[in-house]
Formats: sequence, C-alpha cells, structure tokens
Amino acid sequence: MTAVDFSAISQDIVRLSGGDGGDAQAALVVSNVQTGDTLINNYTTGNVKGTSSSSTLQISGNLPSQTFKLELYGSGVGYTNVNTAATDHAVETSSNVTTLAIDSSKASTDTSTTANTIGGALHANAFAIKNTSAQNVTITGNKDLTINNSTSNVGFSNGVNVNAGTFSGKLVIAGSDSNDIIKGGTSADTIYGTKGSDTIDLSAGGADTYIFRPLISTDKDTIKGFSSDDKINVAKLGDGSTGSLAGVVTSAVASKETLTDDRALIINTNGTAGNLFTGGSATVTDWTDMTKVAAYLNERYNTSANTEQVFIINDTTSGANKSYVINYIEGGTGTIDSGELTLVGVIENGGAALGTVNVVFS
Repeated sequence: MTAVDFSAISQDIVRLSGGDGGDAQAALVVSNVQTGDTLINNYTTGNVKGTSSSSTLQISGNLPSQTFKLELYGSGVGYTNVNTAATDHAVETSSNVTTLAIDSSKASTDTSTTANTIGGALHANAFAIKNTSAQNVTITGNKDLTINNSTSNVGFSNGVNVNAGTFSGKLVIAGSDSNDIIKGGTSADTIYGTKGSDTIDLSAGGADTYIFRPLISTDKDTIKGFSSDDKINVAKLGDGSTGSLAGVVTSAVASKETLTDDRALIINTNGTAGNLFTGGSATVTDWTDMTKVAAYLNERYNTSANTEQVFIINDTTSGANKSYVINYIEGGTGTIDSGELTLVGVIENGGAALGTVNVVFS
C-alpha cells in the first residue's frame, strides 16, 4: 500500500509519472486532503491497477466539505482494479471530500483515440467511484473519459450530481442506483441509465446517446435539452430484447391494428378524441397517467399474450415540447392495462418530435 499524506501544506500537487501505469500496484491512499490539493496521473499509458483487496485509489479529507482534484493527463490513463471482490473499487472517496473535480486532458500532440478511464470491468457489485462522501463531481478537459463499471453499467455507489458542461472530450458515464443529476459535455456523450429517478441534461451539445436500463424498477428519468441529433437506446426495455422500430404513427386509423412483439413504436398525437383512432372517445391530457394512456392505446391496438412493446409518444399539443417513453409488458389480459404500462422517461425535446433517427437498438 502506498500512502500520500497531504496534511503538511495547502494546495499540494503530487504527480504519478515516469512509466506505464498498467503495472499492477498496491492501493494508493491519499489522506488529509483539502481544497486546492491535486493528484496528477501522468503515466505514459495504462490504468493504475490496485492489487490489494480494497479500492485502488482511496481519498479522504482533513476537514469537512473539501474539494479534491484528480487530473488524468495522458493517453488511456486512469484507475481500475484487477481484483474480483465486491469491495474492489477503482476510486473511493471517504470522509470529508464532498466534491471530486476530475480533469481529463491531453497534450496538443496527442492523437490517440484511447479514452482515459475510471472503472473498467470490475466485480458486478463494485463501482468505478465509491462516492461515500463526494456527492458532487465536476468534469473538465478535452480527453475522452469513461466512468463506468462495464460489468454492471453502474458507475457510482451513491447518488451523484455530475457537471461536465464544459468538457469537450467524449464522455461515457453511468450514474448510481439512486437519484442522480448528470449534465453531459459538448461532444458526443453516452450516458447509461441506472436505477433511481435521474435527471439527464444534454443541453451542452453534441450528438448524445442515452441508454435506458432494463426494466428493474418503476423509476422515471427526465432527459432535458434533447436535440435533433441526440438518440435514445431502448434495446433493454420490453423484456430486454426490443430489436427494431415498428413504425411511426402520424394519423388516426379506422380499423384496429395488432402490436408486434419486441418492437418500439413512435406515436405522434395530441391526445384528443379520435386523434389516434377514428371515432374514438378516449382522451389524454396527462401522459403520466397510465390509466388514461392505456384507454387511449386500447382504442387503436389489439395485443396478445407475451407481447412487449416500447411506446415513444410525442405530445403534439402546441407548446408541450415533450416525448414520453412507456414500457409495455402484456400480463395475460389480452388488452393494454394501466398496470402493464411503466413510464420510464420524459424527454424535453424543445419542440422537435423524436423520429426514426433518434431511436437506436444496439
């Protein structure tokens, strides 16, 4: 175990450099940090890989409410863990560090496309960042960065507020299984949905992708700042095998249609009577009311046992500017019932309805 004590003076800077960080190392314990302290990973390449049965990088502060800066400056550098226990995290913040400031940057001569990484393929119950104390994370710089446990696609142990609004590299990130707030950067980000009712802000720009988690809870995510070049990935919805788009509905029909299993369906409607089915009487003024939504969809669609569907409903009411992602798993009733519908996402689309280019399945 390597220990670095920051208690001696204010605004210490410790640099890890001079070789390949891919060499396995014991845990690095950084203690008594205070706002202004910085740890720079400046290895030539490779992640620091902890070999002791604990978190690879462990950070604690000397007084409450400290901010610690973690700088990744290289090509494909960062922190992972080669151990296989649930306690073997990549980075851990414990007492008194409430904000972790991550700077992922590259030299002007760096042409590598290898992202810096915190996490990697860890134990399914371990985390890229065990943020016991650090509920706030800021991300700056210009070098692509991944923060995720690729085994579970859960990045943090506790609810987190991530602000990467000025970050210009490509960000791949997963939140926690609690309620998170994640603001992406200016490039093409990939954000994994997790448990909890998360708020995802894509307004900084870039062609971003939000990946919906499998239906393991009834939590609802809110996606803000969605633009015409952003995408949602719904492959894991339904029963986890939603494979393609069934079509786009833009007008009412006079004869009922039958849903196709394992498909996503885009519906443009204002929720008024007859707007989805000619002669229909059902209406929807609140697309979060699954009782009303079920009655509205039932007028148009037949269903059968074991049918799974993802409805992406663009509310075309003037000024609504929202789309709703609703998961449907038929429960043996032969009709669409409110208990079979789960609202998993509300997308603030700025008035641009989601179309075929905005829905992916890979």
